[in-house]
Amino acid sequence: CAALKEMQQREPAHESGARREADDSSADKMDLDMTRTTNKAAITDTDQGEGMTSRNIEDSNSAEVVPELETAGEGPGSQASPHADSNDGDLGDKSVLSDPESDAVMGSPTVSLTTAMIQIPCPHQGTAAVHFLEDALQWTDHSIHILRAKHRATKQDVEDMQAALGDKGMYCRRTAESCANWSSRARYHELVVKLLKWLDGQKRGTVLVFTAGIVDLEALTMVLAEPSRGLNCYVVTLHEDSTPEEFMMAHEPGPGDRRKVVLCTRICETMVTIPEVQVVIDACQRQEHVYNPFDDVIEMEPEWISCQQLELRRGCCTLEGGMVLHLLPSTKLNALAPQRPTAIQQSCLAPVCIWLKALRLWATRQVPQEELISLPEPIAVTHAVARLKTIKALDDEGRLTPIGRIMAILPFPLEVTKLLLLGCFMRCIRPTAVVAAGLANRTPYQLSIKASKNKEMSKDSFSDHYLLYNYYTEWREACDKKEGDKFCAKHDLVPAVMHRIQRTRDQMLQLMERIGFITKEDPCNKNAAVFLVFKAILVAGLSPNVVRIV
Repeated sequence: CAALKEMQQREPAHESGARREADDSSADKMDLDMTRTTNKAAITDTDQGEGMTSRNIEDSNSAEVVPELETAGEGPGSQASPHADSNDGDLGDKSVLSDPESDAVMGSPTVSLTTAMIQIPCPHQGTAAVHFLEDALQWTDHSIHILRAKHRATKQDVEDMQAALGDKGMYCRRTAESCANWSSRARYHELVVKLLKWLDGQKRGTVLVFTAGIVDLEALTMVLAEPSRGLNCYVVTLHEDSTPEEFMMAHEPGPGDRRKVVLCTRICETMVTIPEVQVVIDACQRQEHVYNPFDDVIEMEPEWISCQQLELRRGCCTLEGGMVLHLLPSTKLNALAPQRPTAIQQSCLAPVCIWLKALRLWATRQVPQEELISLPEPIAVTHAVARLKTIKALDDEGRLTPIGRIMAILPFPLEVTKLLLLGCFMRCIRPTAVVAAGLANRTPYQLSIKASKNKEMSKDSFSDHYLLYNYYTEWREACDKKEGDKFCAKHDLVPAVMHRIQRTRDQMLQLMERIGFITKEDPCNKNAAVFLVFKAILVAGLSPNVVRIV
């Protein structure tokens, strides 16, 4: 607040007056905490006819961003600011949000819901030729055979597919039969190999392949690496657990005598842009851990992607004259979902429920569903409340318990927080904090980790969590000797993830001390070397239906 007053005193009288009017008008729209950190909004105005002009607007007060944008838009009650176009130069009275030829990008967690929304088209979208499964099958002479008769397409299905494809002279009956047998569980690795061979005589740019998931990506990597395939390609993998070196390899040009093939998950839809992509091969499948509210379990079932993801993957072709190949029959496009389900519809709602309880936004037993944008299944809320009662975060009346209040304060998953609390109760916080930090981060193991090394480090404990603790302990000793990277290379660990686990562990212990749950004088590591106590904590924290510590 003091910095804001000092900034307002430095402004001229007419500017500060206009600024105060903007602040007063935005006070009714946004309830902001003045102690928040500085938010920045960057607006880039691109004029396609006269070149490019960019403006960067940085405001120290996040409340000033929204009124300034709303005056340029078409919001209700918006008026032109007297100093809005003072520094626009050649833009004149052209508004950023009203010009159909301009692209605006704004990012701010405090943006008002009344702010105008803009769709930004991909610069190369529409220039790439789009093909589907029937084209790939026809080009490569590949056919799909189903061994089990009950999963095989009938004669009528093949005839319907032939009629749906239309041009019988272009697509043969074998192609129609393969399209009829195609499903979200179909294996497409052999087809990708044949497509890469077929592309050798067509296009020479980088090939981006969207796989169904990490497991499928690993399997396809092994297929492409077989010498018997005769592929002259340079394979790079990108996924959520990729190392910084792998990201750099994906952005660097490949060897001149070999084609670069980038195998990726859906991370390349929005988070990563690969340069100079000439061909995009889309498996149109996804395998992710999704919460099933009816059975109250986490499942990983192969499913088709949505139409929205289909459009995003088409935009990954960054070179003109490229080609996008969807491994999906064109006749099944109408069966795809318009958008991907929201996170609240695919996740366990226990963390959301406990936060609503802590913020006193859920005073009764009924969830305020009228305030939700996407409604979850009612059974998901029932399972979430039952889960919170099982771990003793809620009492029988639905009120927060003392343990539930601590779980709502700590910014970790509920199982991780319960694990930390049990580690404090049982005086075994050091190994428990390491395991909790490992569960809160991504796995430190690379995909090529060997079972023999795991067996050696687990010390016949048959526990993945104890294996992680042993790896962390040995890694810390190696870091003290300046040999941490060498240790990670020897045991196929990711150094960046190990460092994140260490930072998360330190933050967990600091937060536990800050809320007064443990003190420096407390013998919280008295049982750190007792393996049976450690196993009891793991079972009670991660499997509350099996063991309960009283």
